[in-house]
Amino acid sequence: MSSQAKAVIKTTENYLQPQFGPNRLLLSAAISEGSGLQDCSPHQTASDHSHEDISDPDSYKSNSENNSGFISASKRNRPVSAPAGQLRVAEFSSLKFQSAQNWHRLSQRYKLQPRVIRVTAYKNGSRTIFAKVTVPTITLLLDQCTEKLNLNMAARRVFLADGNEALEPEDIPHEADVYISMGEPFSDPFKKIKDHLLLMKKVTWTMNGLMLPTEVKRPKTKPVLSIRMKKLTGQTSVRILLFKNGMGQNGHEITVGKETMKKVLDTCTMRLNLNSPARYLFDLYGRKIKDISKVPLLEKCLQNSITPLRGPVWVSKGEGFSPSGAKMYIQGVLLALYQRLKSAKQYYKQLKLAMDEQKEKITEKVILSMTAKEHRKAQEEVSRLIDELQTAIKSNRGHLSKLGPQLQAEQEQFSSYVYQHIKSLPANTLIPRGLQLKIFENGKDTGEISIYISKKDLGSNSPNQAGEMMEKLLLKIHQRLQGSSINPPGLSLSSARLFDEHGQEIKNPLLLKNEQKIWVSYGKAYRSPLNPVLSLTFTQVTAFARGGVTIACKTFLDPSAVLLPGCDK
Repeated sequence: MSSQAKAVIKTTENYLQPQFGPNRLLLSAAISEGSGLQDCSPHQTASDHSHEDISDPDSYKSNSENNSGFISASKRNRPVSAPAGQLRVAEFSSLKFQSAQNWHRLSQRYKLQPRVIRVTAYKNGSRTIFAKVTVPTITLLLDQCTEKLNLNMAARRVFLADGNEALEPEDIPHEADVYISMGEPFSDPFKKIKDHLLLMKKVTWTMNGLMLPTEVKRPKTKPVLSIRMKKLTGQTSVRILLFKNGMGQNGHEITVGKETMKKVLDTCTMRLNLNSPARYLFDLYGRKIKDISKVPLLEKCLQNSITPLRGPVWVSKGEGFSPSGAKMYIQGVLLALYQRLKSAKQYYKQLKLAMDEQKEKITEKVILSMTAKEHRKAQEEVSRLIDELQTAIKSNRGHLSKLGPQLQAEQEQFSSYVYQHIKSLPANTLIPRGLQLKIFENGKDTGEISIYISKKDLGSNSPNQAGEMMEKLLLKIHQRLQGSSINPPGLSLSSARLFDEHGQEIKNPLLLKNEQKIWVSYGKAYRSPLNPVLSLTFTQVTAFARGGVTIACKTFLDPSAVLLPGCDK
C-alpha cells in the first residue's frame, strides 16, 4: 500500500470519526456507498442513488460509470496465472479512488449540517455559578442559561472570556467558556484577582508594616451590604421619653424612625394605653412639637444607653399643657442628681486620700487595690462627672424657675387651665340638640340605661315621616340594649315597644323630651312600676288563755264553718 493511499484513508477516518462512529463502520459505509465491490439490496441502492442525485447527479453518474468499468475490466482481463498481488493492487487502487470521492461528498454533507453550540456558561462576573449547555442557536442558549443559572431576569447577552460579545453561533468556539449577562456590560471575574496580584508585586514588607507604592492610592473600604440592609442602617432610630399630660413619674420609652407625626402619635396612644387618640406632644415648656427629630437630648449624665435618649415629652389627648407634670419630673430629676453628686464627691474624697497616702482613712476597698496611674485616671473621670452633674442641676433649676408663672396660673384656675384654649360660642349660635333618654325595663324603676339620640340618627324632622323615625329610634335603642338585662339575647326588634311614665305607647319621636323616662317592653303589655299590688292571705286562728297568757294558734279553715260575729267571708 502506497503512502498516499494510507494518508487518504487516515485523513478520511479521522475527519469523519466524531460524526459516524468507529473506523471500521465508516470505512465499510464509504466503500459500500461509492464502489460496487459489495452487494447491496435494492432498497439501499435506491436510497443512496437518490441522495447522490440531490447532491451532485452529474459527477455521481460519471464516477459510477468509470468505477464500474474499471472494476469489471480488471475482473474480465485478469489472467488465471496472474499473481494474487496484482489483483490486490488493482482492487486497492479502486478503493483509494472511491475513498477520495466519498470523503469529498461526506465533507460537503457535513458542512450542510447545523452548527451545535456546546459551552460552559457562567453568570456574568462569577466563576462559581455555571452550567453545561448544548443548544443549536443563541436564542436557545439564552433561554437555557436563564433557567440553569437561576437568573432573576432573562439572559440577554453572551460574552466570551476576552470580553467580546458573541452574536452568532460561529462566534463561539467549541467547548468554550462564555459569560451570560442580563443586559449589563461584561464583568471580568478575574479582574479583582489580577489587580490584587499586580498590586502585590509592587508591595514591600518593612519593619513598619505593609508599604504600598507611592503612585497607588488606597481606595476607601466600602461595606458590601444588600439594599434592604442599607435601608435599615440608613434609618436613624430615636428614643423618646414619654409622660402622660400632667404626670411626671412612671415614664415610658418609645423608639421611632423616620416616621410621620401621625404614626408617632399612634405609637404613643398604644404605649401609654390612652382611652382616646393622642393629638399633641408638648416639650418641657408647653410648646407643641411638630418634628420628632427636633426633640432635645437629655443631659449626658442622665443617658442610660448607647442610643441617645430624647425628651421629656408630654402626650395630650387634645387638652392644653399641664405644667404640674413638668414640675413633678424636674423635682424627681433634681433629687436623683443631688444623690449622685453626693456619692461622687465622697468617692472623690476617697481618691484624694489615696493620692495623699492616707490609706488608713480609706473605706472603699476598690481604691486600695488601684495603682497610682489608675488613681489619677479615676480622679479625672469623677471630676468630670461632678462638673456634669452640677451643670445638669443648674439647668433643671432654671427650667423649674421658668415654669413658675404657668404653675401659678394652673393653681389659680384649677382644672379649667388645660381647657382655656376652648372658646365659648356666641349667644346667637344654634346648637344641634339631641335627646338624652333614660331607659327602664318594663315594670321596674331601677337599673336605668342612658341613651343619647341625635337628630341625625332620626333623620328627617317631618311629621309625615314619623313612622320611619320611630323605626330608627327603636333600632338605636335595641342596639344599645344588646346583651343587657333589659334585652337578653334572643329578643326580636319587631316586638319592641316604648311606653312613657303614664303607660301611653310612644309612636312619635318628635314628642319626646330631653331626660325623659322610657320603659321598653318586648311583646308584653305595660306594667307600671308605681302601683304595687298587695297580696293578702287569710288564715283562721283560735285563741285560748293559760296561765294569764293568751295564745293564738292556726287552725284549719273550714269553708262551711260558722264565722264569728262581725266577720264575713
